[in-house]
Amino acid sequence: MSHGNWPKPLLRMRTLYWSKEVMFRAGFTQPSDFINEAKYGRTALVELGGLPWDSYFSGEKTPVLKTVALVEKVVAGTADLFETGPEGIPLWSILAGDIEKSKTLFNEVVGAPELDFHQRAIALALLFLPDRLNTRIEGAPEGFPDEHALPASDRRYTVWFERFLDMPAAIRLMNEAYEERAGFGMKPICAIFACYNLAKEYENSKVAILCGRLARQMMKQAIDEEFEGLGRDLSGYLSSFLRH
Repeated sequence: MSHGNWPKPLLRMRTLYWSKEVMFRAGFTQPSDFINEAKYGRTALVELGGLPWDSYFSGEKTPVLKTVALVEKVVAGTADLFETGPEGIPLWSILAGDIEKSKTLFNEVVGAPELDFHQRAIALALLFLPDRLNTRIEGAPEGFPDEHALPASDRRYTVWFERFLDMPAAIRLMNEAYEERAGFGMKPICAIFACYNLAKEYENSKVAILCGRLARQMMKQAIDEEFEGLGRDLSGYLSSFLRH
């Protein structure tokens, strides 16, 4: 899917994020101050004074790549945020449903090529739960394995685990893991969205449901805190992303 065919809410979110990051990296915290400096100041920002910043800050207009390149010359490091995503993660393409980029990120985060796709999705989910999980849960089937063995374990254990992810106890443990690790990081969270795309591509409804549960849990706190300047818009966009 070319950028021109991306959903309008995705294009708007990308523009809002990019324009705010340009402003912050230029040393400003308010759009009005940034715009005034670009129009009337004496710094290199005057090269950008003729751009429709009001429309960028509101998300009404999306800059063309030529404009993004011009801004990059003045405020370095901003073009990749627009073209790819935060921290070099291809977030925009993944949210647009790009399967190849989804595969690449999923493989990078999960690894374990010896496992099948469903097993690797289990391994992804375990990244958001505490270590020594089998000692911290109640009601698991007898012989429930530790997190290293669970993805490739007997199907009765993984089926129980998938159901467990929708229980209050699992949500509590995810919150504990988030606090213990001081966050999950952007890349593993983005791997959830990538895995969801792959589940849809492979028509694997069980993995799609699993990823949906994980993503909705991330929307409660982690996304807002991990994706600075983007979290609220991203959570809003995910509500529609997870319905497709």
